[in-house]
Amino acid sequence: MKNTHILVVDDNEVDLCLMSEVLAYIGIRKISVRLDSAWAIGILSKTTNLPELIFLDINLPKKNGHEVLEFY
Repeated sequence: MKNTHILVVDDNEVDLCLMSEVLAYIGIRKISVRLDSAWAIGILSKTTNLPELIFLDINLPKKNGHEVLEFY
């Protein structure tokens, strides 16, 4: 589980910090955290190094969570 890559995308910095702390507490070492849906789309459109788990806010500005998942 320590090598599991988790992506967290949320436009609320407090939520991002809390999620990162909880994941680190349970032993997850590879955590990508972003406020921006465009960055998440860039990561998900790549064919290599995809995260095993995604925590995604549905109510993101610009492109919402549903639109981000269309790229996955």
